[in-house]
Amino acid sequence: PDAWLRDLPLLDFATGAYVANKSTVGTNMCLANNTILVDKVSIGQQALVGHLAMVAPGSKLGAFSELGVGGGLGIRAQVGSRCRIGPNSTVNHGVVLEDDVEVGTMSYVGVKARIAKGVRIPSGVSIPEGAEIKSQEDLNRLVSQEQYRLQSEVERWRKSYPAPDSPPVDAGSLAEVRKLVGA
Repeated sequence: PDAWLRDLPLLDFATGAYVANKSTVGTNMCLANNTILVDKVSIGQQALVGHLAMVAPGSKLGAFSELGVGGGLGIRAQVGSRCRIGPNSTVNHGVVLEDDVEVGTMSYVGVKARIAKGVRIPSGVSIPEGAEIKSQEDLNRLVSQEQYRLQSEVERWRKSYPAPDSPPVDAGSLAEVRKLVGA
């Protein structure tokens, strides 16, 4: 495949590991302050790095785990065995996902968060920086609080910016539209 693999001596690919096309597995990166960060990357047995996914220096993707299409593993992120990180999800710097964790599509796990074995993070959820999720119940409480906060924000926004009244559609206009579209 046409993946971008840098510094082959620092890459550790176990038997059956697969890196899809256009993914980037980087053992080095230049930071904004011109510091060059170099660290080993490990992809476990039969683990999969999806199309357009990115793996940063110092990261580990455990055996039989999957980093979905467009997903990202931050610097020194550690992913246990049999984990699934959904498409377009980010597991940020220093995160630890224990074995059998599932991260839903378009979810975000904040810097240095720790997720316990077997926890299932739904799609579209954002786990805050430094969070320690020890059980599915911990996650459910966090998600409920976040949903309540977002719902309150949406209601506040709706009150601040009410939708304009829609003009009524008369029968003549509707007939003209049907004629134009051939209905």
